[in-house]
Amino acid sequence: MNHRSWLGEAVLGNDASYSGASLADSSGTGDLPLVDARDHGNELCEPDVTFDPSIEGKAVLCWRGEIARVAKSQAVFEQGGVGMILANVVGGDSGTNADNHSVPSIHVEAPAGVAIEAYIDSADVGATVDIAGQLGGVGAVAGFSSRGIGASSDIIKPDIAAPGVSVLAGFPTTTAFGPTPGGVAEYLSGTSMASPHIAGIGALISEAHPDWSPAAIKSALMTTANAGKTFADDGVSPPTPFDTGSGLVQPGSALDPGLVYEAGFLDYLAFLCGSSGVVSESLCNVLSSLGYDSDASQLNQPNIAVGELAGFETVNRTVTNVGPEATYTVSVEPPPGVDVVVSPETLFVPAGETATYSVTFTTTSSATIGEYAFGSLKWSHETHQVTSQLAVRPVQLAAPSEVTSTSPQGSVSYDITFGYEGPFSVAAHGFEPANTTLGNVDDDPANDINVALASGVGVTFEVITIPEGAAFTRVSLFDAYTDGDDDLDLYV
Repeated sequence: MNHRSWLGEAVLGNDASYSGASLADSSGTGDLPLVDARDHGNELCEPDVTFDPSIEGKAVLCWRGEIARVAKSQAVFEQGGVGMILANVVGGDSGTNADNHSVPSIHVEAPAGVAIEAYIDSADVGATVDIAGQLGGVGAVAGFSSRGIGASSDIIKPDIAAPGVSVLAGFPTTTAFGPTPGGVAEYLSGTSMASPHIAGIGALISEAHPDWSPAAIKSALMTTANAGKTFADDGVSPPTPFDTGSGLVQPGSALDPGLVYEAGFLDYLAFLCGSSGVVSESLCNVLSSLGYDSDASQLNQPNIAVGELAGFETVNRTVTNVGPEATYTVSVEPPPGVDVVVSPETLFVPAGETATYSVTFTTTSSATIGEYAFGSLKWSHETHQVTSQLAVRPVQLAAPSEVTSTSPQGSVSYDITFGYEGPFSVAAHGFEPANTTLGNVDDDPANDINVALASGVGVTFEVITIPEGAAFTRVSLFDAYTDGDDDLDLYV
């Protein structure tokens, strides 16, 4: 995610302005002649390609892709350019980065790039730009950040958010492209920046509380996070727990969370029993007999998700008090269209002891069927605020998406949970044997689908005809037909 945004502005000669990521001086560059790299034979501003005609003394509109962003500004600098607008391409990567560039630069999204290119075309030799930077205070979830449901529709992912955009970090003074503009430090972005924040904070918590389990440390980080209040709208929709998880990590608060949600090896093993085929049936039966629940929504995570709420469902959670003896009181912000009842509403938990509570979700007449709704649940005691994010998707009925049988004849039983009262009918559809097509795919040397699509190397196309009225169609690759030394991706 991006908590501290290094912002900038590109003001064109026609007074139109476009914002982006920039470390340029706040006083601005003044009006610089502006040209499009596409008009100078080097669209991607590659270091080993000559700009023709010359870009000396000009700012250049460069287009994102294929090579490092900082290599583009270095190419501009080495050939006499004095500024750069780096634009994302339509259909390509989104998100902007404030890198240490060789010339004053700003990174803008694709729509801004298209508009700036149109201005250059219309103004021709009279096109100018003034590039200025400034520090912004409100962050947004980075475009490259992972989003969405985890291994189960009953698990919220990501768990938490941390600074991951334009983070000042140590960096080699020389790369394959030559000396780096930032010397011994760079403003870097990505998972490689966010994960060290969490790992470092986790290490500090472990040092302060050496007896805490990994699950307890994870819980402390999640329940004390700043849930969404530091995130700006991404321009498409407000962020949800599927964007930010529990929210932005708060290291100080995580050292003293009050309550934690513990989960051990057998809890996760039971979760695997319900979500994959990697655990033997006999072992799963043993776990079930010991009281371990394989329902993913029952895994003792700080956050609670119900991917298919048909009518109502009750979820149980157990908390462990890692602080002093206390009585905690619950408050709930229910997801829209869902009634939430917590029992009990207060928990008296001695130091080092546990307490269990249940949460019952019930759909109401205002529920939006088939869409996740979000809320929160908080246990409070004096300075402790133990917060869980809620994600619930009301459905008309819940049934397995697939049932399997290896018998050539007979029947298979499955359960359906109804979320409404009224008639129900079901029909069986006939099965069709698979159509198998053999083929070869050349190696994609760049290992990049966008490069492969542009070059035609490493991609083959197959036309599949789906009969009218088909209820279900599956398309898949078959590993058994390959030599095993490959990495094939299927796009439908």
